[in-house]
Amino acid sequence: MDRAPGRRGLRILLVNQYYPPDTSATAAVFADMVGSLRQAGHDVTVLCGRPSYGARRRPWRPLSRERTEAAPVERVGSTAFDRRRMLGRIVNYVSYLLLGALRALVARRPDVVIAGSDPPLAIWVGILAARGAPVVYSLRDLHPDAAIASGRIRRGWLARSWERLHAAALRQAQLVVCLSPRMADRVVAKGVADDRVIVVPDGAARPSGHPDPRVVAELRSGAEFVALHAGNLGVAGAWETLGRAQRLVPEGIRFALVGEGCRADDSRRLGLRIRPFRPAQELPSVMEAGDVQVVTLRRGLEG
Repeated sequence: MDRAPGRRGLRILLVNQYYPPDTSATAAVFADMVGSLRQAGHDVTVLCGRPSYGARRRPWRPLSRERTEAAPVERVGSTAFDRRRMLGRIVNYVSYLLLGALRALVARRPDVVIAGSDPPLAIWVGILAARGAPVVYSLRDLHPDAAIASGRIRRGWLARSWERLHAAALRQAQLVVCLSPRMADRVVAKGVADDRVIVVPDGAARPSGHPDPRVVAELRSGAEFVALHAGNLGVAGAWETLGRAQRLVPEGIRFALVGEGCRADDSRRLGLRIRPFRPAQELPSVMEAGDVQVVTLRRGLEG
């Protein structure tokens, strides 16, 4: 999406419930994307929700506007209930979808919409905002497949209705960006033409700066060997496996989790040590604190 010489940049609308200061993975990914698009000369506006993911709660307003260094941000007044409780999470999702759709219908028509998958079916907010303009679907979580595989919902009328709505949205997207070839195969199997599906794995910039020995020591808490996971503690992680492993290893070996998410309380009950997210500038210290870094995925959630 580079700008041609002598041509003005595109007006791009990015639709995703989470955006900094939310600490979700999608918030960080889309913040990086906005920065890259701005550097390429495009005008980007973000349509997101009220912070509710590891961020300080803000007073409710139906719509608030802020100007960040990277782009204008519009926040609809979605609810900000505790995400660790499923009912609160669902209400947050639905309120964003409803208010985001209302804002999308009256907002200025963009040249291109980039829609994320937070919350599920946010792609429909993007389609409403596009009003015929191209829609790029940046697919981070494939639902209802993931919800079924993780046991959040059962197969039945709800899953079938959800699948029909999502499949219809997939077919309207001009481009579907997937995280892996296996995810791309699942999307093609839902009826999306192969030439409209591409794979772009996630990445991150190498953290700058040097570890702070005090932060490293705090996170290690005197353990001889630390297996560390840094990031979201969501339904996709195999936390039960880590909990069983913690009970099997000698006392000097410790599994440490740095982050937050809906499975944080369950992980604590499994005996895993959890520390809250650290500021971005402390990321080198977080990486240094682990003798090995743990990336985990529950069986059945591949793709």
